[in-house]
Amino acid sequence: PEIVCVRDDSKLWLMNGRSVAGAGAQKGMGGVSLWSPTTKCFLAAGNPCESIIPSCQECVLSIRLGTGGDIIVSGGENGSVKKWDVRSGRCLLVMTGHDGTVWSVDINKDGSIIYSAGEDGTVRKWNAQTGVLLLTMEGHEKDKYGDGGVRSVRISADGNTLCSGGADKTVRSWNPTTGDVKMTMRGHSDEVWVVALNGDGSLVYSGSDDGSIRKWDVTSGV
Repeated sequence: PEIVCVRDDSKLWLMNGRSVAGAGAQKGMGGVSLWSPTTKCFLAAGNPCESIIPSCQECVLSIRLGTGGDIIVSGGENGSVKKWDVRSGRCLLVMTGHDGTVWSVDINKDGSIIYSAGEDGTVRKWNAQTGVLLLTMEGHEKDKYGDGGVRSVRISADGNTLCSGGADKTVRSWNPTTGDVKMTMRGHSDEVWVVALNGDGSLVYSGSDDGSIRKWDVTSGV
């Protein structure tokens, strides 16, 4: 099972099977690092990593490890989405199109499709083999300050349900084939920063700046 933990030192650690990837969320920390799991806390100073994947010195804000453990997808402050080979550290693809920061990325179970969410208020769907943009999904609303950023995006294991959370305080489910909004879930009183789906994609969980974690039925929106 995958374990995701956000630490006080603004680093994200992701565990999946036999490897752990970490993304720094501070200026000058651009890159992705890979550790072998131990029972200890994964601190760069005390536990040297196996490899470091440089990321052009940009601020890396989101990473996802592919199901097979051989591919990492990252999103960063410069608006690009990147696909990396875990073993060699080589960048395989650079996907551009977002206007502003990419806050969140995800990859489907078979590794064929990449999803990204950005400050420009869009969720985007990419061909993971060619880097071609397949869909641009718009629906999150801008607030009175013009902020309509999408903070988190997740695709279900079966690939049929796509959910996002945004600065407009909503959680939205999408048809990942057509890009249409299927359901808008309202109830948070502040920005939604993270969403997660259960195994069959019937439930979505959301975390917000309002201090709450909420559970929603994807079909009914309740």
